[in-house]
Amino acid sequence: EALSVGLNRFALDSATLGARVFGRLLEKALAYEVAAVAGDPGPEGFERDDWKDLFVRLAYTFVDEASRHVEVGALGYLGRSDIKEQLGGVTLHTRDDFWIGGGQIDLGWGPASLHTLGYVRRHGDPTIQGGAVTVAAIRAEAVVTLGEDIAGGVRYEEIYGTAALRREGIVASHLTYLLAPNARVQAVW
Repeated sequence: EALSVGLNRFALDSATLGARVFGRLLEKALAYEVAAVAGDPGPEGFERDDWKDLFVRLAYTFVDEASRHVEVGALGYLGRSDIKEQLGGVTLHTRDDFWIGGGQIDLGWGPASLHTLGYVRRHGDPTIQGGAVTVAAIRAEAVVTLGEDIAGGVRYEEIYGTAALRREGIVASHLTYLLAPNARVQAVW
């Protein structure tokens, strides 16, 4: 998800320095991930953010058998952006405190599986004009294995935002053929 809000160019997949610890506990049923991420240093001469963002994800596998799989998880991200921008000869300073919270459910039964993810994101002050922005998103994908090398699926995604942001939704389906363990052909419509 790489939706940019106001002057905040933050995205979960942005490359930045940080430290991450992850693993499994309780006979591998509980997966955990904890990360501290350094702020965005910005362009040369501008310190955008010296805050350290925090990320936590927990997922518990209730059933893990050859024909059935049930996993439920939650994630949280707490961050801040201190943004300095040059506009003409004036330096503008904006602070955006934000958080992200969400959950996931993954179900598998025989050749069928369902993967879901939902989250809410709130930015305290992402624009020069001020005011909070809240964004929520959901994603669900059902996949069915049709043969040893063929799978088909349908995915639904929707993003909801406050009045300044538009609402977007997409439905996509795909058919995937596995040519080799590391090569596949996929048709998406």
